[in-house]
Formats: sequence, structure tokens, C-alpha cells
Amino acid sequence: MQGRGEESLLVRRLGRRRVRGLKYTLLAVPFMVYIFAMNYVPLIGWLYSVFDYRLGQKFLDFGNMVFVGLDNFKKLYNERSEVLRVMRNTLVMSGLGLLSTPLPVVFAILFNEIRGKHFKKFVQTTTTLPNFISWITVYGIAFAFFSVNGFVSMVLRQFGIEPKEYQLVAVKACTSFRAAYEPMALEICETDTPGTAPIHLDRVHYKRLPHYFYPFTDISEYSIPLPV
Repeated sequence: MQGRGEESLLVRRLGRRRVRGLKYTLLAVPFMVYIFAMNYVPLIGWLYSVFDYRLGQKFLDFGNMVFVGLDNFKKLYNERSEVLRVMRNTLVMSGLGLLSTPLPVVFAILFNEIRGKHFKKFVQTTTTLPNFISWITVYGIAFAFFSVNGFVSMVLRQFGIEPKEYQLVAVKACTSFRAAYEPMALEICETDTPGTAPIHLDRVHYKRLPHYFYPFTDISEYSIPLPV
């Protein structure tokens, strides 16, 4: 009763329309804070465009950074072919994302048309469950499947296929093949392919790498400074 009386008093003082607007404003406050934190606070990073930032420096530590003005923008212009390539890839990925936007809606409509109760629950579970599986769990499952004593190796051996008996085995993988084949291989020959994650990282045209950054710097060249 007391809360209702206070509300009626507030309505008499401000008016019903203003009280309703105040409620809607309070409901919008958390979303406004979220938008400010996620969209406007990162704009502080624009300040780094006029400084020579090095990897590992403290956040907003402008006292230890060299002011370079528009030099970074000049480099973008001089390397505009690379910038255009990256921009093209970004636009293509964004376009694919926009084109695939209706797919969840179409899937929801089709899912709603399923009549079988048990089949509907099965489809709902199998399509939702992957969103809750960690990539660490996926790696563990893949390692259990493809390791030397894993499921795939056991199945191959049941069919009489033993990788150790072959002189040459071709595998399409980035690094996961090593768990299964490195213990038995006399030599591993890596074949690089074009893409965003090549095997030989030193062939990528990186800029502004810090000193002694493995694998771009020979680790034998690094010496730990002794305390004075």
C-alpha cells in the first residue's frame, strides 16, 4: 500500500506521462551503458594512430611512445595495394555474413513445421549443442581420434592399414597430424599453401615486430641480461 501511495504521489507531482517516460528511460540505461562501453570507449584507441606503438607497451603510455604524426597514414597510402586486398577480404566476409542472415529465420520456420515431437527435440538438441562446446573440448576429441593409439588409427589397423609400413603418407592438416605421425615418421615434409595461416610465418610481411620475437628471430641470438 505504501509503494502504491508513493507512486500515486509521484504521478500527481510529475504527471502520468512523465512517470511512464521515466520508467522507459531507466529501462534503457543498461543498454545505453553497454553501447557506450562497447562502441565509444574503444575510440580511445584512435590515439595510437599518431604514435609509434610497440607491442607490449602499457595502455595509454604516451610518455614512452614516439609521436609520428601522419607517418602511419603515409605507410597505408604507400602500401595501398595491400590495404585494398585486406579491405576486399573484409567486405567479402561481411557480405557473406549479410547473405547468411536469413538462414536462421528460414531454419526456425522449417523447424516449427516439424510434426514429430521426438524428432523435433533431436534436431533442436543437435543444432544447439555445438554452441556450448569449447574449442578445447573439440581439440581433446580430435586428439583422441587421430593420435597414434586413437580411434582412427585403431580402425585403420583393423583393416590391415598400418601407417608405419608405408614409405610415404600424405596428410592434410596444420599441426594436429604431429601427434599421430611424428613418433613414427623419419622425416616430415611440410608443404605451404596460400591462406591466412601459413606454416612458415616468417614469409608473412609483418611490420613493427618487437626485437627477439620467435619465430622471426633466431632464439640462439637471444641472451638473458644479467642483473647489475
